[in-house]
Amino acid sequence: MIKVDKYYNTNVAGIYAIDDVIPTPAFAHVASAPGITCVENSRPSS
Repeated sequence: MIKVDKYYNTNVAGIYAIDDVIPTPAFAHVASAPGITCVENSRPSS
């Protein structure tokens, strides 16, 4: 398993981890939420 913060950041800058590689339940009906979180928080701040 890969450790991540609340925005799915790993300890390597610019690398995110979601789904089967993090210690959370993986349910198909909520699988898109981590992906959306990663995208929203990977954009540069204005």
